[in-house]
Amino acid sequence: MQKRSILIVDDSALAARHLQNILGTEKYDHTIISTVIDSNTMSEIEKINPDLIILDLILKCDPNIDIKNGFDILSRLMGNPDTKQIPVIIVSGLSDVESEKRGLELGAVDFISKPYEAYKVQLRVDLQIRMLEYLNKVIELSTTDQLTDLPNRRSFDERINIEWNRAKRGQLPTCVLILDIDNFKVYNDTEGHLQGDVALKHVAQILKKRLKRATDFVSRWGGEEFVVLLSETHRTGALLVAEEVRRAIENSVVLTADGRETRVTVSIGVNSTIPKSDCTIDDFLVEADNALYKAKEEGRNRVVSAKSEEDDEA
Repeated sequence: MQKRSILIVDDSALAARHLQNILGTEKYDHTIISTVIDSNTMSEIEKINPDLIILDLILKCDPNIDIKNGFDILSRLMGNPDTKQIPVIIVSGLSDVESEKRGLELGAVDFISKPYEAYKVQLRVDLQIRMLEYLNKVIELSTTDQLTDLPNRRSFDERINIEWNRAKRGQLPTCVLILDIDNFKVYNDTEGHLQGDVALKHVAQILKKRLKRATDFVSRWGGEEFVVLLSETHRTGALLVAEEVRRAIENSVVLTADGRETRVTVSIGVNSTIPKSDCTIDDFLVEADNALYKAKEEGRNRVVSAKSEEDDEA
């Protein structure tokens, strides 16, 4: 089981330490963090971004801060897109049925009663960690292309929305590369569909090796197409990356099952922009796709760039 981070939110450092001791055994080797309620609690939770939160509902909060109790914190967590996916286990007294009901209705995933029984706390936390592992695996499978092991189109759509909004806020350059394997139908018809799969995986591996920045994002677009998102990159830099990838694929060998050497090439369309209010993601991708078609029309195995806003600003 992967080591996870668990945040304990309480109004008592002593109570939080007690929970830390229960969960800090060798068997439950997670990173346990605790925070005592103050005016910075919500921002601290966002900063820590834990895998699981254990939240006491009945809190004695300073009247000078804008947090009233644990229900208030739970409501804010569930109402915030950045924290609503974090599972929250609520804590309250053994006989406090109403608090348990209200907390679960607000979105908590489980309930721990006081006084604590160590084995129950450990089992309930263990259950939520296992559920987290399962959900993450489901998400991974739904966002990964099973042939190439690259993120799929759905994953790209999620990523570009995040990067686009970030670039728009900061007025940062963003680039996209759309790659298509040239004459792939002919390659498939000549070498067979199984060898076509080998060629797709071969191109995917080259893309993985050539794109090394943590912020670079490459995915399988569909069929024989791939897409690369380069954040905080100007058109000149994107063209250099695209040409490097094109050459690497052109100069590489795709071996067949019987040891024969085959080769494939790619055409690449590039687009670059600094997102403005009147520019949409769809427009951005369409222009890159048009550049790709132009590369095909001009003879394939080449890089073509769409006209970018950076040209206008130069």
